[in-house]
Amino acid sequence: MIRRSGAGAEGEVSPPDPARAAGLRTAFRQAVDEFRGNSRFAYGWRGGTAFDIPPHPVPGNVMDAFDDAVDELDRAWAPRSAEAAREVRLTLGGRPVPIDEAGRFSLGPKACNGELEAVDGSEGRTAILLDGCAPASPFTPPVIGRGSCLPKRLTVARRGLGPIRLGRPLSATLLRSSRPVRRGVRVLCVRGGGRVRVLSGRGGRVELVLSTAPSHQVRRIRPGTGVRTFRRSEHARRSLGRGFILGRAGRIYGLRARRIVSVGRARGALARRPAALRRALRRV
Repeated sequence: MIRRSGAGAEGEVSPPDPARAAGLRTAFRQAVDEFRGNSRFAYGWRGGTAFDIPPHPVPGNVMDAFDDAVDELDRAWAPRSAEAAREVRLTLGGRPVPIDEAGRFSLGPKACNGELEAVDGSEGRTAILLDGCAPASPFTPPVIGRGSCLPKRLTVARRGLGPIRLGRPLSATLLRSSRPVRRGVRVLCVRGGGRVRVLSGRGGRVELVLSTAPSHQVRRIRPGTGVRTFRRSEHARRSLGRGFILGRAGRIYGLRARRIVSVGRARGALARRPAALRRALRRV
């Protein structure tokens, strides 16, 4: 938490609290069970199939996708929760910010712009941008990784996405700038918002890359594109279930509520095996 104080700012910072997380986890699970046990569908069909005559594939339920994403983040964090709770460090523009025993800190007027970042004991990071001693946005998403995020404008090409190359291992820089969410899957942040998920196979070689960044595109299709524009651009398409569609040359699109929500590519050998590609997408 940070607030203005005179010409500067003051605030408090603390490491994650596993007990608090456990309480939130219980409440979350109860809400999810209640939602999924309801016989009335909201936020889309369930199971990827519409109960029409004849049945036909449809995008997955967006609330189910959100719940699954929360579970995924929690499963990745839980094994490190005790380590995360041991300490917290604070930096502004990469320089340490002194914190007292109660977790309080202060900033002078000359130190009120830039990225204020908190790092817990397991190297988990959360950051906000300061603009004149006030958060530029109170809900700025966490910054993932130790380095800078991927560039805002990138094209998902046959070779991959920017510095991420299909068929090659991630560079040491990308490994340091990403967070593992499960075995073989890493997440990177994107400047301007969005996430890139990378699936690696044998030898650490990249098999699949998927981006939710609104500024990343494949064949002029990007997250946020309407389904009509998508269909005009991608004529050859095949449903993979769970809201994913396979185009030519290993192009992958995530579709929710008649809009593209993610774009990506799969390595040729993987794209030619639909069953294996579906399993890969479930992992990512």
